[in-house]
Amino acid sequence: MSGFLVQDSIKVLTQNGECQIDLCLGDITKLKRKDKVDVIVVSAFTNDYVPTRTSVIGALKYNLGLDVGELSRNKAEDLRKLYSCWWSHPLPDQMPYGRLLCFETNFRSQRRPQEMVANVFRCLVPILNNEDGTVITPLLNTGDQGYGQIGMLQGMVVAAVNWMKAGLPLRLLKIVLYAKSIDGPVHQSSFANSRYGDVCGKFAELKEKYDSQYLVPKAVPIEFDIYLSYSEDDQGVVATIQDGLKSIKSDVRIYGNKQKIDSEAVWQQDMYQVMIRSARVVTVLSPHYLKSTACVEQYNIALCCNRRAHRDMLAPIYVNSIDLMPTYMGLVQYVDCRPNDNKKIEEACKALIVSMTIKVHLETLVVDPAPIQYDIFLSYSHRDDEQANYIVELLRKLHPKLRVFFDLQELKTGKAWQRTLYHSIDGSRCLLALISENYIKSPVCQEEYNLALAKHCSMDGSLKLIPLCLEDLQEVPVTFGKVKMVRATPDVFQPVSNAICKAVVNWLDGKEVHAVVEEILKPDQNLSCDMDKVSESQRRTKFISKYGTENKKLLSLEKRFPAKLKDLIQSRPGSAMSKCGDNPEGVDVVLSCAPEDWKYASFLRAVLTDAAPNLVVKSGIKSEKERLTLMDTARCVVAFVTPSYLDSPEQVEEFHIALCRQRTSPSTVLFPITVHPVPPKPTYFRLVPCSVSIADAMWSELAHKWHVDVPSFRPLLSDTSEIALPPEVMLGLHEAAGVLINELKEDEERSGAATSDVPFSRPVLHNIIKIRDDIADDAKDHGAVVEITELLVTLKMTDEDFGATVDTQTGQKPPLQNDPELTPEETTVDSKSDKPVTKESNQNGEAAKSDGQHSSSMEERMDVSESQPNPDDHNSHNDHGQSSDDHKAHTNHGTSGQISDSQASREVKSESSEKVGGQERSQRPKSGVCLLI
Repeated sequence: MSGFLVQDSIKVLTQNGECQIDLCLGDITKLKRKDKVDVIVVSAFTNDYVPTRTSVIGALKYNLGLDVGELSRNKAEDLRKLYSCWWSHPLPDQMPYGRLLCFETNFRSQRRPQEMVANVFRCLVPILNNEDGTVITPLLNTGDQGYGQIGMLQGMVVAAVNWMKAGLPLRLLKIVLYAKSIDGPVHQSSFANSRYGDVCGKFAELKEKYDSQYLVPKAVPIEFDIYLSYSEDDQGVVATIQDGLKSIKSDVRIYGNKQKIDSEAVWQQDMYQVMIRSARVVTVLSPHYLKSTACVEQYNIALCCNRRAHRDMLAPIYVNSIDLMPTYMGLVQYVDCRPNDNKKIEEACKALIVSMTIKVHLETLVVDPAPIQYDIFLSYSHRDDEQANYIVELLRKLHPKLRVFFDLQELKTGKAWQRTLYHSIDGSRCLLALISENYIKSPVCQEEYNLALAKHCSMDGSLKLIPLCLEDLQEVPVTFGKVKMVRATPDVFQPVSNAICKAVVNWLDGKEVHAVVEEILKPDQNLSCDMDKVSESQRRTKFISKYGTENKKLLSLEKRFPAKLKDLIQSRPGSAMSKCGDNPEGVDVVLSCAPEDWKYASFLRAVLTDAAPNLVVKSGIKSEKERLTLMDTARCVVAFVTPSYLDSPEQVEEFHIALCRQRTSPSTVLFPITVHPVPPKPTYFRLVPCSVSIADAMWSELAHKWHVDVPSFRPLLSDTSEIALPPEVMLGLHEAAGVLINELKEDEERSGAATSDVPFSRPVLHNIIKIRDDIADDAKDHGAVVEITELLVTLKMTDEDFGATVDTQTGQKPPLQNDPELTPEETTVDSKSDKPVTKESNQNGEAAKSDGQHSSSMEERMDVSESQPNPDDHNSHNDHGQSSDDHKAHTNHGTSGQISDSQASREVKSESSEKVGGQERSQRPKSGVCLLI
C-alpha cells in the first residue's frame, strides 16, 4: 500500500493458508482507493462519536467527510451489549474502506479494552462471511481514550493470531501508528524509534512467538542408525537384537552406550542431542525397563524426538510382558516379540534396517495440523477381517493407486495409533464402515463411526459415510440409526461389495455412478448440521435446566448464579473432597495448557483451591517425566483448548493420554474447557464432550445483558495485572470449577459403590446427530435402539450394470470369477471353505501388502523414505492388538514378528478377544504377522 511504511510483519500459518499482520507508520485516512480494504476499525467511548482533531473519528470526518456519528444512527448490526461492537452498512464506493466497525468501551467498566479487543475479530466473522478479507485499524483505545499502547498491541495481535488460526479468513491486518508526513526511510526509521520504540519492540517480541518463519523445521543430520535404550538386566535379549542388526547390515551404527542422568537437570539435553541425530530409537520394553529411572527418562525423551521430528523415530520392541504399562507408552505402536522370541526379534531387526534409509530429518516445535490424506478409510472390527481383506483387495484391483487406510498396513511401529486414526479419517474422502455386532460393541469402532458421521453431516459434506451391514441384525443402537446401511450379509456380501466398491471408485474418479448407489452417496439434507452449533446448543440447554426458567430464559431469580462453590462442597456430608481419595500420586487435578494460556489455568486453580483447599491441583510442570506421569495418574486432567493448545505437541500428547484413559474409566479423567474457538481441523477435538466452552455466546449474554456481577472473583487473583480476564471468561471458568467439583464428588461416591467384574469401556467422541435430535425433541427418550429395517438398503443390480445379475433380495449371486476386475486366472478356491481366494491373499484370508504401486500418503507427507519389508512375503501385515496376558494394561498397541501360516491359523481360531489401546475393538491374532516399521 502506497503512503505507508511497513515497520514489521508477522506471517501466521493457518489451515487456510498464510495470513499477515503488518505494523505500519502513516495516516489511516490517506489510504488510496486503489488499495481499498474491506473494513476499517475505529474505537470510541460508548455513544461518543465527537470528531475531535486528535482522534481517528475526527480525521475521518475532516479528511474524508465520513461521519461516524451519522453511520451510528443506521447500523447494519449492533452487538454492543454482547461484544462491544457495531458495524455499518457498505460505505460509498469512493471510500477506501468497504465497511466501518466501531469498538466501544465504557470508561467506568471493570473490563479493560485489551481484554475485550478479541470481540473485534469475533465480529469480523459475519462481516467477512467466509470470504478472504483485509482490515486496517489504528492502535485501538490509545488516542483520546488514553489506554497503554503496549497492552493494546499485545491484545490485538494475540487475538488476531488466534482468530486467524481458528479459521477467520483475514488475510491482511494492518495496524497503523499515526505519522503525519515523513520524508525518506532514514527519517521514517528514526521517527519510529523515537516515538514508537517500545511498540516496535513489543511487536518484534510477538513476531518471535507467532511468525511462521520461526516455526520452520530445521534440518538435523543423522549420525547414528540406532539409539538402543535398554535395561542392563536385559543384556541377553539386547545382545540378540544387536547381533540381528549387524548380521543384516554389518556397518550399522548403533549408539548403545548407557547415558547417565543428570539428577540436577530438568531436561536431559545430552540424551536429546544424541537421539535427535539417530534414525531410529529402539526401546527394549520389559518389566526391568520400567523399573529403571534412566530407561523411562530415555523413553520420554524419545517421545519428544518423535514429536519434533514429525516422523516415526521411536521403535519400541516389547520382549517381556509388563503388568501395567503406562498409558502414554501404550499409545505408541510397538513390535510384539514376547516372550523373548528370537524369530520375531529377527524379523523386527530386518524391518528396522529397511527403514533406515534417511540421511536427514526435520526438527520442529509445532504440531503439523494437516490431516493424513486418503481416498478411503476402512473401518471394521478385526473379528470381521475376512470381509475387510476382501474389500481391500477388491479396491486395489479396481484402482491400484487408490489411497486406502487399512490399519494393518498403515499403523506402523512408532506411530501414535489413536491420533493417526483420527487424523486419517479427517483426511479421507470416504469411509466404509463394516457394521456387525462386534463393530457396534467396540468403543474405538464407534469413535471412528462418530467422527465420520460428523464430517458426513457437516455443512460441506467433506466425507461420505457408507455403512455396510454384514450380519442379519434385528436392531442397532440409536447412534447408528440415521445413515442408511447397505445390506451386505454373508449370502450377498461379495456381489454387494463388488457393486459398492466399483461405484465408490467411480465416484472418487468423477465418473458416472449407478443410480442405485448414487442415491446412497447423495447428501441427506435432513442430516446436515453444524457440529459446533449443536454442541453449543446442548451446553445452553443444560445451563438453562440448571439455572434458567421453564420458558428457556438463561437465568431464574429463584436460582443462584454463579453458585457458591464452598456451599457446593458442604452440600453432601461425608464427601471425600477433603482428601485425595485412593490416588497413589496424591494429585486430584492436573492443568494442561499452552504457555500462552497460563492466565486461564491460574484463575481456575485459584477458584478451585479457594473452594476446596484440600484439593491437590498441579500445573506448570517442567520435568518431562513428571509431566507424563501426572497425565497417567492424576484423577482428572483439565485441558484448556485454544488454537495455541492445538499447536503444541506436548499439549496434544497430554490430551491423547487423558482421552485414552477416559475410554476405560467411568470417572471423569479428561475435562476439556474450550477457551477460544479452535480451527476446523483436527475435527475430533470438537467431538470430545465439553461441559464448558467460553466461546459460547451465553457467557457474553450473562456478563453484559444480564449484568451478572463478578467483582468477588478478583480477590482470588494474586496479580490481576498479569492474569486479568474479561467477566465472561471469569464466569465461564467459575462455572467450569463448579461442574468439575460436582463430577469429582460423584466419582468418589461411585467408587464407593459395588463394582462390576466386566471391564468398563465407552467411546470418547460423541455422536453429533443423537445430540442434535435429543435437543430438538426436548431430550425425550426415544429408546436406545432402532429397528434395522428402517435403515437397510437392498441393492438390485443387473447384468448390464455389473457384469452379472445380482439380486440381494433373493441372495442369488454370481461366482467371484464373473466380476470383470477379478478374472479366473487371478482366483483360486480354498479347499476347506470353498471360498474364492485371490493370489494376493494368504491362507487366512488376510490381505497382501501393497505391491509398491500404492504409496502411503503418510510417508509422503513426512518426506521420509521408509521402505516396507519384503513385498514378496504374502503372509505379512501389520497388527496393533493386545494379547490376553496384557488385560491389566491401560493400553497396548503392538506389532509382532512373522510365524508360519499353520501357526497363525491356530492362533486366530484360539483367540477370543482383542484389545486396542486397552479397549476391545475386534479380534486379531496374537502373532503370525510381520512388522511394518
